Amino acid sequence: MQNGSALYVFDHDRGDLEALAVAAGFTRILTTKERPECDAEAANILLADREWKIALVHIDDRGWESLRRKMRKDTVLIRFSTQGFPPSIPDSTSGLCIRCLKKTSSLIASDLVLLKDIPSNHRTIESLQKRLVPDQFSTLVSFEEPHRLRALHILLQGVLAIWAVDPEICKNATARNLLGGVSTPVVPDRNFCRRGYLRKCLGLEESDSDSYRKQAGELCVTIAQELGIEELSDRPKIHQLISQVLEGPANECLDVDVVLESFPAIREFVERL
Repeated sequence: MQNGSALYVFDHDRGDLEALAVAAGFTRILTTKERPECDAEAANILLADREWKIALVHIDDRGWESLRRKMRKDTVLIRFSTQGFPPSIPDSTSGLCIRCLKKTSSLIASDLVLLKDIPSNHRTIESLQKRLVPDQFSTLVSFEEPHRLRALHILLQGVLAIWAVDPEICKNATARNLLGGVSTPVVPDRNFCRRGYLRKCLGLEESDSDSYRKQAGELCVTIAQELGIEELSDRPKIHQLISQVLEGPANECLDVDVVLESFPAIREFVERL
């Protein structure tokens, strides 16, 4: 890639992030297309390079998803936003993939100098991978334990356990396989499959419809933040699972096919925590 650099920056706004990073010694990723196509182009340029060590990106969700899924284990990827990101967890099973708390307009030169040194500091990388933030990075990075996602994952395992031993569920073998092939899972009460029961376990109160809608909306915002995304629709399978729980009659059970299809998405996320 350009100049054979190990340090790259891509800023689709061509703003503060790019200017400060270039001044700190980063190489700007040059694209031939305009927004929004330039984001995907920048991601492809970076992924085609085998020499880069750290990349700072102000990029759209599609470009980010491509980068985080395909990045090498020995690389560092940091995403920026005009609004800054809320505390979230590292976002890849490969390299170190994190989001910056600061708005791009709030960055200062010393921030970029700190970030530039991450690839050469193994202690810093190990700490961040363990979700431990060194003091000097406290204004740039913060991690949040995804309590709601973990709770949803545990609850859905209970639902799968019920289906796994139910001879009337034609896909009980699939449910059992999603539980890791456990032959005799611990099975909760059958009411566990009902939306109302799961909602109560998630702390949602349904006595008033307006209040419930507000609580459900807040839960969706929290889960999106735990996933490190702006909208749940950016993770369609997890969005589908959450909709199964939050929408529909409280006394009805979840849709078997939807849960069996979508559960691996939340399991994949939780397993890499």
